[in-house]
Amino acid sequence: MKRILLALPLLACAHAPESPGPDDLELHRRAVVVDTHSDVTQAITYEGYDFAQRH
Repeated sequence: MKRILLALPLLACAHAPESPGPDDLELHRRAVVVDTHSDVTQAITYEGYDFAQRH
């Protein structure tokens, strides 16, 4: 019985991933992404990083 209880959650996670649909791809294409990683702030402040330039 314990083996079945252990196997059920594992089997539930073992399905194939779905392909993204057209709506998902459009959302991904139009998304605004903000990188809040700490090294970005340091580059803007100390290295003369031009925030207006496309990177």
